[in-house]
Amino acid sequence: MGIGFVLGFCILFVQFCFFNSIVGFQYTKVEYTKEDSNILQ
Repeated sequence: MGIGFVLGFCILFVQFCFFNSIVGFQYTKVEYTKEDSNILQ
């Protein structure tokens, strides 16, 4: 353990957060378009 371990953990954490935000954004976009089509009908 040492600075390499901490650095690796930070990189993993950032990637995880980035991935979560992308997935969350795609999901809300899908939900939003679903609601839009419901309103249009």
